[in-house]
Amino acid sequence: MEKQSKYFNKSLVKKIQIKYEDGLNDSPSSVSRMQAQNAEVNSNHSQNRDTQKSYEQNGCAWKSDVNDGRVKKEKTEEGGKNEGFRLPSGRVKLEQSGEEEEGKKGQVEKQHNDKVHPVKQPNKRRKKNDYGADRKTFESERMYKLRDGYDGINGQMGIIKGAQEKSENNEELKKEHFLLTYNKIKEMRKEIVAPVDKYGCHMLGERTGDLKTYRFQTLISCLLSSRTKDEVTATVMDKLKKHGLTVENILNTPEEELRKMIYGVGFYNVKAKQILHICRILKEKYNSDIPNNYDELIKLPGIGEKIAQLVLQIALNKHEGIAVDIHVHRIANRLNWVYTKDELSTQVKLKNYVQKELWSELNTLLVGFGQVICKGKKPICEKCTLTNHCQYYKDSLVRKVKQKKGNGDN
Repeated sequence: MEKQSKYFNKSLVKKIQIKYEDGLNDSPSSVSRMQAQNAEVNSNHSQNRDTQKSYEQNGCAWKSDVNDGRVKKEKTEEGGKNEGFRLPSGRVKLEQSGEEEEGKKGQVEKQHNDKVHPVKQPNKRRKKNDYGADRKTFESERMYKLRDGYDGINGQMGIIKGAQEKSENNEELKKEHFLLTYNKIKEMRKEIVAPVDKYGCHMLGERTGDLKTYRFQTLISCLLSSRTKDEVTATVMDKLKKHGLTVENILNTPEEELRKMIYGVGFYNVKAKQILHICRILKEKYNSDIPNNYDELIKLPGIGEKIAQLVLQIALNKHEGIAVDIHVHRIANRLNWVYTKDELSTQVKLKNYVQKELWSELNTLLVGFGQVICKGKKPICEKCTLTNHCQYYKDSLVRKVKQKKGNGDN
């Protein structure tokens, strides 16, 4: 039997096929009973529509479910209860047509649009600490704590002799700390004969009556010393002086021969070209002499901040800055004089509070100390009197304690 349904919303179900499995008889009593049930269902359906309208006017959602012959109405407000009614007796199978599927799809889309989606919570990412996210910045923060008296072994705060206060702007405390540690280095250096004392750039120029030649040789020795051990620099300078280390002789020397003579220094191929270029500039612009000021020196090929300051101090007796190489940079950071990542930054910060009369001697003093005691790798800390002020020593103690604890746990 196929007929239009009286009991369902047309937008939801337009066409259904009802199959009565029980087999209703045609007796008058059963017909009247069927009519009474239909009237009751029609009454409930009209009441259902009125309730749906009132829900929608109040901003509530209405949901109808068809399952096992039941139609349910549900109020989506919190605490709402489900009410329902049954179809006439007898099992009813609903076979939905293609139109019914389209109706359901439209209703699902409407319910999805009417649905209130919860607000998406932002990702709870870990905020950066005051010291930043990268490890280097974390290490610098830890260095501040240890500098100010933090004992990394037992976690207690204490005051270390000569330590600075937290404020970096307190120049007086910085000067006091610098002088304390610098004077101790001076005392240790009295008993140390370092390679720089014998083979430093200040020892390699020929002190003759010709000052031009002396200044030129000092310039060349400083250039060759970059990234080169002092002993090697001295050996190469001896070869050049035997050959005749003057502007005219170098200009008459082929580049290949000059390259062989300076073989052994760092970047000798590049430096051979730089030496020839410098000699041409000196002959054309400075009458085979070197420039007498910083601004002109720094323009020469291969001459950087450190070399320029060394040449000014040694050859011209001018003290306009501090010559900072890898040894000075390393020691200054280990003793908490500065907190820098490169040599140029170290030079600028040291210049702010180190007395000018110490500028020229500081390089030779610290280079010798770094060559013998405060080495880049495996420093001889047991011979140093500055362990109470040394950042490297504190960090190494912390590492040793952690290693012992780790070995004990294993």
